[in-house]
Amino acid sequence: MQIAGVRVGVHAGGHFTIAGDPAGDFFVSPGDPAFYLHHAMIDRTWTIWQAQDLQNRLQVISGGRSMMGGGGTAALSDEVNLYSVADKKWKVSELVSVTDGPFCYTYA
Repeated sequence: MQIAGVRVGVHAGGHFTIAGDPAGDFFVSPGDPAFYLHHAMIDRTWTIWQAQDLQNRLQVISGGRSMMGGGGTAALSDEVNLYSVADKKWKVSELVSVTDGPFCYTYA
């Protein structure tokens, strides 16, 4: 998918297309209930992909540290603050599993 001539992935593409506006403002997309369905499907797709080869895919990530580029390449050692989940900073490597760390859920 391309937005304004820039190729974006399925995650970013969903933010731009929620509310049917391909050039939409992804900062307001959380106001649309479809935003949560979109994120649930992204998470489910990621989990299915991981499960196809869990030993080799559990600790695999790609992408940058910011939404619009810049910030360098993301690393498993990067820290994330999940304010509402725990009063600590988590390493990305601790957050890539839906059944370990602060998360504990499965898909049927």
